[in-house]
Amino acid sequence: MRGGQAAEGLPPTSDGIGRGAERTGNTDREGGCRMRTFVFISEEGLTLQPEAVLAQQSLLGNPQVLGIASGTEQSHAFLQLVRFQPSLLDTPFDETICLELVSDERRYLYLHDLRPVDDDTETQAMFKRHLLGEPLSAEEVAAVVSEGLAVATDFEQRGGGCHWYAPAFPDDLEA
Repeated sequence: MRGGQAAEGLPPTSDGIGRGAERTGNTDREGGCRMRTFVFISEEGLTLQPEAVLAQQSLLGNPQVLGIASGTEQSHAFLQLVRFQPSLLDTPFDETICLELVSDERRYLYLHDLRPVDDDTETQAMFKRHLLGEPLSAEEVAAVVSEGLAVATDFEQRGGGCHWYAPAFPDDLEA
């Protein structure tokens, strides 16, 4: 399995499935192979929205998660994925994108936190619109700050408006 040759039934890859960790520099302090975790996605296909009927407007053209697997490198993890989910070979999916997961930490974020609701104050509604791309004036930033939704240092002046750039989601909007 060198030079992009595939294991039986698997597509060839650019780095050759089964390439050893010792050749890719993926070793731990003791010289052993370090296991890494990868998520495999495909941009092929469509996703059905929750609680939706089969209708064109219910389909989203976004990546599909095919699975998560561990290995010494991407190709090894890909083999592990297919070994533990052999039914993937029976699907029409072909091209996969492999992304390394660098942390097991989970944080749940909710779209409903960004949706306008009837009991939002005018400032909360304005700030939610801003988080989705609408710039704020200096007066609107002052209102957001006075309502405790963000701090003034979380904003920067850009392109004729103020923009929130803090690295974390505003806690006051989380459920």
